[in-house]
Amino acid sequence: MNLRSCCKDVKKVLKLVTIEGEMMETYKGGDIRNLTFYLPFPTNVPAPKQAIIHVKGKVLVGFDLNKMSVEMDETNKRMILSNLPEPEILSVDHELSYYNIEESWFNTFTAEDYNRLNKEAKQKLRDAALKSGLLEKANQQGSQLLEAIRFMVESTGWTLEYRGEGQTIPIDSLLLRG
Repeated sequence: MNLRSCCKDVKKVLKLVTIEGEMMETYKGGDIRNLTFYLPFPTNVPAPKQAIIHVKGKVLVGFDLNKMSVEMDETNKRMILSNLPEPEILSVDHELSYYNIEESWFNTFTAEDYNRLNKEAKQKLRDAALKSGLLEKANQQGSQLLEAIRFMVESTGWTLEYRGEGQTIPIDSLLLRG
């Protein structure tokens, strides 16, 4: 069997990971197919298949900085940021373990079933990450990063500002306190 491997697409990205969460979930996956037999009357017989799935992985949360704009005003010694991105889940890297795979003669697991279970597992980690407050923690980290950038910019004699909704304001008003 010949398998080919190639790089399909390469693109430039500028993403900043500020939080990494390790997540775990265990759940049941599968379905039940109802079969109809005519013996001599129609009889429905359930044909279940299920597996217990344990998924663990890393969820990387941070900012897609490609969405942000940076403008340098050399005359007035100002760095102006705009379109600051919101924190988002940047990546979910996961591993699956299948336990107690039960299938019936007429309802077995197919490659499509395993692919669907893989997608479901990844979504469960994503949902767990959203519920765990990782986005809020990433937002706090982003605020600390803005504070560090402000410090560096101001140490050179420049000011750091934010432009949004038609007005330019000092970056201090965006920084989270606490």
